[in-house]
Amino acid sequence: MDDTSKIIAICGGGEIASAAAIRLFKCGYEVVMFADREENLLRYHLCLGDALFQGQKTVEDITATILPEDLLAEQQEKSFADPLLSGIRYLLKDRKIPVLEAAEFEKTIALLSPQALVNAQPASTAPIPVSIDHAPLVIGLHPFHQPGVQCHFAVESRPNYFLGRVIFAGIHLPEEFSPGDFFKDPFAHCQTPVEGLWLSLKAIGDAIRYNEPIGKINEIEIRSPHDGQLWGLAHSGRFLPAKSPVALIYQGKASEQYRYLSFRENAIAGGIVQAVMQFGE
Repeated sequence: MDDTSKIIAICGGGEIASAAAIRLFKCGYEVVMFADREENLLRYHLCLGDALFQGQKTVEDITATILPEDLLAEQQEKSFADPLLSGIRYLLKDRKIPVLEAAEFEKTIALLSPQALVNAQPASTAPIPVSIDHAPLVIGLHPFHQPGVQCHFAVESRPNYFLGRVIFAGIHLPEEFSPGDFFKDPFAHCQTPVEGLWLSLKAIGDAIRYNEPIGKINEIEIRSPHDGQLWGLAHSGRFLPAKSPVALIYQGKASEQYRYLSFRENAIAGGIVQAVMQFGE
């Protein structure tokens, strides 16, 4: 890629990665995302990584898209350059965010030569092996990624008084608290007890009552363990392992806030933008 480009690569397709991509895009950066098709995105209506399933995804008026086969073929005919890079350039010029499969990361990241790389993968699901050497500036999520080890800087991702703070190597935040000391978690997950094909019987935003069916897996009804509102659901038609979360239930008063990225994702995204703008030039 052109050395003057302002490309930021983001690893992850979930809410944090999407919030960071949207904020960076609105700041004028060109964003390329790498997402894992196996990631179970319960709030997929807010996740740009869902483009891997839908082909295209729009969140907050920002559109992310995969590289269609016809576009790759067209770019290959026009140029002797790598058609993948040509396709990425085409989408960036069209003011879209390209979303690539996690398997394309190792091949593509060196060719992209991004100004910065954001590792927004949760520690429990990290299919993309990001190292501190993948870009001049690598930003991770604290406490999963340690500054000076897996990344140059990290952004606090836990819901506490330091949420969104940029953390340097050698800085140690107090550990004598837990997020629950400051923020009550109003959400509960519903899991499937067996593996199988998932079919939703509800939609995101619906009210749900205790013991009401949320969906089916292999024709077995999965019932809600709580009263509340559905803020997230697994995609219908997905084969899920046992113990996979299939629903995110908000236990507070029903509202329209399920439609939007939360204060947590936006705070983390703000810290990521700060790190890019302060240290990535």
